[in-house]
Formats: sequence, structure tokens, C-alpha cells
Amino acid sequence: MALVTIGVVLSLIPTFRASQFRGLFMICVGSALSSISVIVMTDLVRNHDPVAVAVLRKGFMAIFAFAGWFAADPKLFASFDVSKPLVSAWAVYAYLIVAFSQILNVYAIRRVPADDATVIYSLKLVFTLLLGLLIPAGIMTKIELTPPVIVGTTFVMAGSLAKLVNFTKKPR
Repeated sequence: MALVTIGVVLSLIPTFRASQFRGLFMICVGSALSSISVIVMTDLVRNHDPVAVAVLRKGFMAIFAFAGWFAADPKLFASFDVSKPLVSAWAVYAYLIVAFSQILNVYAIRRVPADDATVIYSLKLVFTLLLGLLIPAGIMTKIELTPPVIVGTTFVMAGSLAKLVNFTKKPR
């Protein structure tokens, strides 16, 4: 997981500002809680409807995220200019990246150990990058492929691969 963490940090370097530290801290706490919820969810999906578990998980995450955001900066939330491009970007992100991948992951979790599922979730950064490159600029802000983003994404993929593939196992 160290490679994945290094990859995420490297991806953020080009645009990170000191004033964003509080937000980055909140993201780290949220990521830790998300990892814990994946482990708990692994047990739940074996005995309950996977779609219902996914919807409840994302619903609770949305409520907690909104509460934290509103508590940290209520003026920012009130100042949003809700426009067609913003709503369409939210819809595309909510469906393509969150809902679709979440439900696929929940079905996959039934078949893999919890720590492997957490690694699979860390690949969302890679899929977000790919969608950011493929989705037209009118819907979503284009992602610029800078060297830190490429290196960071490579670290995330390498960390995931290192966790999922047993390199010490001898071939038969």
C-alpha cells in the first residue's frame, strides 16, 4: 500500500497548495474510513444483497461527507453556482465512476479477500484518470497528463499489482 500512497501523493504535487492541507487531511481520513468500510462490507455482501449494501454504503458516505464539508466550510457550499456543466459533471462522476464501479466492486468482493478488495478500490484513481482523458471537455475538465500524474498513476498500478500478484510463489 506504500506504493499506492506514494502514487496518490505524486499525482497531487503539481496542483497542491499549502492552503489545501486541511482538505487533503480530510481526504486521508475519509480514505482510511473507506478502507475500513470495505473490510466490513466484505462480510456483509456474503450474506446480503450486494446492490443494497453498495447503495447503503455510498448513502452513508455521502451524508458523512456532506456533514464534514458543511461543518468545515458552510460558506463555500452556499456559494456554488449550480450550472448545467456542474450538474452534468456530477451526474457523469456519480454514475460512471462511483455507482457503476461500486456495484461491480461489491460483486467482486464476494469472491476476493478484504485486503485484495481494498487494493482494487485504490485503482479508482487510474479509472478516474482514464475517464478524464476520454470524456469530452464540455462535460468534464480535461486532465492534463503531467510527469507527476503519469509517475503517480504508475505507482498506484505498481502497488496494486505488487499486492495482488504473489511474486514469491514458485511456478509449478
